[in-house]
Amino acid sequence: MKLRRPPLRGLAALCAAAALASCNMPPTFGPEYYDAGRNFIAARSLAAPTPTADSAGGTDPDPSAVWDWSWRGQTGTLNEHPYMVLAAADPGPDGAEPAWRLELANLAANPSFALNLAPWVVSATESSVASVGGADPAAIHGNSMRITIGDSRFGQVSADANLFADGAWAPATKNYLLAFNVSEGGALRAASGDSYAPESLQNLAWPSAGRVYVPADLGIGYDSAGSRRFYLSRQPAGDSSIDDIHAIRSDLDASLWSLSLRLRQEDTTPRLVPGLYAFSVWVKRPVGYSYPDDPTRGDSTLYAAKYLTLRLVNLVRNTTVAEAIFDVSAYADWTRVALFVPFTSPLDFTEGADGQILRLDISPMNRLRPEAGAVLISRPELRYYVDGF
Repeated sequence: MKLRRPPLRGLAALCAAAALASCNMPPTFGPEYYDAGRNFIAARSLAAPTPTADSAGGTDPDPSAVWDWSWRGQTGTLNEHPYMVLAAADPGPDGAEPAWRLELANLAANPSFALNLAPWVVSATESSVASVGGADPAAIHGNSMRITIGDSRFGQVSADANLFADGAWAPATKNYLLAFNVSEGGALRAASGDSYAPESLQNLAWPSAGRVYVPADLGIGYDSAGSRRFYLSRQPAGDSSIDDIHAIRSDLDASLWSLSLRLRQEDTTPRLVPGLYAFSVWVKRPVGYSYPDDPTRGDSTLYAAKYLTLRLVNLVRNTTVAEAIFDVSAYADWTRVALFVPFTSPLDFTEGADGQILRLDISPMNRLRPEAGAVLISRPELRYYVDGF
């Protein structure tokens, strides 16, 4: 088990000392602040957030001192749909402390085509769609959807809003980000609208071999009672296979898809003070979960998150103090990952102020390449470094 930390900029310890000197230190700066191994949030153990945020005020969507979802109260719903899940899992890194599965739900209704191709249909006589699997070389993982486009201008296949699993929940109209695996996909093009317009076809983004990301504007405006459709075509005509579709909501900032802890000064032990902090958590891939590009994954819909993001937000200044993205797929076993506040911008606030000061975020994705998936987390810690790291 190893500690992983993002690269530091290598500023001298004098910078840290100078930064700390500018902070308003507590009048009684006891020895507990000099203990760099002390966990300031030891009393704030991980626990599943309450199921809903009542619009009538039954549940505060931004509570202090408890782990909650950053997106609550900001999705236009009463949050009945489980966009994120925190569930108890196998023991953590020490074999005794609990671990939790943190998951951003995949909103694609039929991601792996295990049983059928719904809701995809042929939208033009110049096209066809079929299920391929088994030993068929056209299959990607398990069963896949194979599309044949016979006419590069008018041939297309499409899906309506039933492509998304949360269509029955408010608000009626929602926006999504889509990603999927594709083979023979260099000529694949996509569009969306109430009707097919070949001139609106767009290229897809290829951040890695075999997996594409759909332009964000093609995921806008889907209503389960509406006529908007998502179209796939090819230029030039030919065949492509599709598999492992992921969809997440995009109508709020990706950083809000996080498990968060909001802290006032009195919510930590010892009391929260200005200065340099490190926020860490233990991470591991859940057993039985695999990445979208795992060649052995078959038709499983249990997707592991490739990335985990840690973030510290100064709620007084409404600014991100520090953020780091970790590649969880690089860790074979439980690994502690840590985010360090930069020497040049320590947490800064006026002591004695009322209200929430700091928000700690744990997100099971990379907001620059957002996808659904799950990761195991355990033992979050917030440590203070009075003399620098």
